[in-house]
Amino acid sequence: MSDNLENAISKKPDKIKVDELGIIVTGSVEEPYYSLKYHIPGNNYYNIGFSSYCLQTVIRFRDEYFILVPKEEVEVVDVKLFKEKLEEYAVGQCTSLRMEQVEISIERVLDLLEECKEEQEDE
Repeated sequence: MSDNLENAISKKPDKIKVDELGIIVTGSVEEPYYSLKYHIPGNNYYNIGFSSYCLQTVIRFRDEYFILVPKEEVEVVDVKLFKEKLEEYAVGQCTSLRMEQVEISIERVLDLLEECKEEQEDE
């Protein structure tokens, strides 16, 4: 066998980095079906897969293909303060007394969140 082929066969695949990992059970009591439910950091959704009717197989998948990494710390902003900032912004954007619709960009929302964080740090 060539060296390249031997290296390809012996090389272990990179493990999938996840910050949440668990086994879920579906099916019936007589025939449970096991799957891994996992979250890859940065995604806004969970994945379900690596499934089998055999629990030992799913545990082997978990141990062989996944590595658990710490969750990234999430910065917390006071919802009440953020709501006040949004309302102030919306009132400033209105040209009439009726406020039916105000458009706001993602950049402006992020700026308002940053202002909230700074105000919370000052307290």
